[in-house]
Amino acid sequence: MADITMVDLTDPCAAAAALRTAYFALVSGQQEQRIRFKNGDVDEDVWFTPTKLDLLRTELSRQESLCAAKTTGRTQRFCFTAG
Repeated sequence: MADITMVDLTDPCAAAAALRTAYFALVSGQQEQRIRFKNGDVDEDVWFTPTKLDLLRTELSRQESLCAAKTTGRTQRFCFTAG
């Protein structure tokens, strides 16, 4: 088990990097990953297991989008087309 400690939740790029590391560790066969998020005075431990990969992918995608918006100053846009 790898322990990634004290990820600042107000920094989406740091959160995305920690989640990406946890994701690849789980995919490579580790049984669980723990990430400790810090938001002000509040610490929160989140445990990910291989059965929660979908949740991890969703949160990773969200944090990567927030990081891209922070870095480029533009939010991600989605478009639906007919046909």
